Amino acid sequence: MSDNETPSESAGPSAPAASNESATPASPARQRAKVPPRGASKTAPSVKLSTGPDLKKWAPYIAAAATVAVVALLVRTPRFAAPGALGGALIVCALLGWGAAGHRMQLAADDTLRKLIIPATIGVVLACAAPIVWTVYPPAPKGTVELREVGQQATVELGTGVDLWATIQGQIDRNATGNADFSVALSNGAQHDDVRGRLRPQEGGLTERRNLAIHGPGALRFELRGMASALTPPLRITVHARPVPRLYMGVLATLLVLLAVGIDTALRHRGMEPAYAAALCPIIVAMMYLQLRAVGGEELPTDILASGLLGLLIGGLGGEGLGRLAKSLTNR
Repeated sequence: MSDNETPSESAGPSAPAASNESATPASPARQRAKVPPRGASKTAPSVKLSTGPDLKKWAPYIAAAATVAVVALLVRTPRFAAPGALGGALIVCALLGWGAAGHRMQLAADDTLRKLIIPATIGVVLACAAPIVWTVYPPAPKGTVELREVGQQATVELGTGVDLWATIQGQIDRNATGNADFSVALSNGAQHDDVRGRLRPQEGGLTERRNLAIHGPGALRFELRGMASALTPPLRITVHARPVPRLYMGVLATLLVLLAVGIDTALRHRGMEPAYAAALCPIIVAMMYLQLRAVGGEELPTDILASGLLGLLIGGLGGEGLGRLAKSLTNR
């Protein structure tokens, strides 16, 4: 080495000095803990914790129950009883249908089920809303007869009427005692029935509503077999025909339930916890309750409220249970 050379030059070209972090290997404990390198962000990743039940899932239920409570107060005013009850029923149907249709937002855009939910939900709601409307505002009656004495007969021409129900009305004799019982025989030539009952006080007199076992079409003959002394003649009988027979409505309700449970099951197979069947089955149950009963007059708001409460309880719990059962059965 000459006198002009420095020690660094004699050692050859110098390499860049390695940093302390790269030169020092990570300790085993640090590797196991996967500690981020120095200089990295120390903010922990956010974790979404479950804080309770999904309120969005049950929001339509809560809104429907609140609507039923409001209608319960509204129908206490006789003037607004029928339209208030109908309006409340339709609002509940719309809210539950909206809750059911909202499940499509959780599906992929190219999912076929996403395209099916809207028309299926609208179909179920409309199929149930129409019978509720004609329950509150039924078609004109087929006819009315007045029976004044035992043995008297009268006839009503039913035309195309098939599924029948009757409103039986009378006036109380203020000077008499006892129950307001009556007995009327019905016949259309091929079928016979005997309607016995007791009139109950309502606005305008005593009233009883009955589903008739005899089905049309044809002529229906009434014969007064008995009338208590507590009743003042005449005994007035008004015959109504349902636009759609109860048998057909039962078949329709069954198909609607199967549709709702089928979509609910398909949603569960996609990893969701839906309330699709639980939202639509209350509407179906309420509709069938009104179809199976002869409703009208002062009892109409009460019957609609009863149908709503039974729908929310039986239909809601039943729809949820059927959805879970169908999911478990299809997993096998």
